[in-house]
Amino acid sequence: MKSMILSVFPVLIFCIPLSTSLADLYSVDFESTNGGPTNGFGAAHNEPSVWNVINFADALDTDVPLVNSAGTSSGVQLNLFSQAGGTVRLTNPGFTGDAANLLTDSWATSDIPNLVTVKNLEAGIYRVTIYGLIGDSADSTLRAAGNVNNDHSFIVGGFQWNNDFVSGESHQDVFVTINSGEDISILMAAANFGGFGAVSGIQIKAVPEPSAFGIAAMSGLCIFFRKRH
Repeated sequence: MKSMILSVFPVLIFCIPLSTSLADLYSVDFESTNGGPTNGFGAAHNEPSVWNVINFADALDTDVPLVNSAGTSSGVQLNLFSQAGGTVRLTNPGFTGDAANLLTDSWATSDIPNLVTVKNLEAGIYRVTIYGLIGDSADSTLRAAGNVNNDHSFIVGGFQWNNDFVSGESHQDVFVTINSGEDISILMAAANFGGFGAVSGIQIKAVPEPSAFGIAAMSGLCIFFRKRH
């Protein structure tokens, strides 16, 4: 008598991401006199980057093109706006090098808020890193303070520089989501702790998001029939 025997065994199907968004990093140092970080310096992101070294006066009410960490232009632009023009602030914490070049001068505000706008970014989630002006004493009154896209508040700086990147002291991260056609706006509010809010630089990095996935690590069943005699 012939019969059919069903054989069943599990098979692992691996997930295959179909596409992901590009994780571009844009690094900006606001400068006046002492020069910016050398290309390849990673700062708090610890990722080698080409730096956009921008003199304050050159970007006031002007759309300045930015290059990404590889030095490639992609249409992203930065604009600075201030009704009072902003103020250049300098400190001397006793260190030299790339980190000091990034953190020892700033674009500052006192009575009237300043606005940093980054334009033409793709829709997605972004890590926005704001660098505060490092003081030359442990109780410096110069800090970066304000909000990102009118929602995410930050305050950073006001500490003596110890030649290291410490969240809350040298920089602070804010994560924001933008839709197509929206900008990232960093409002520098007038500070209540000494009269100035000062930003030394920014880094903006897209957070990769998978746009589609294959079947994720799923056990399937393969069914075979064989004859039994």
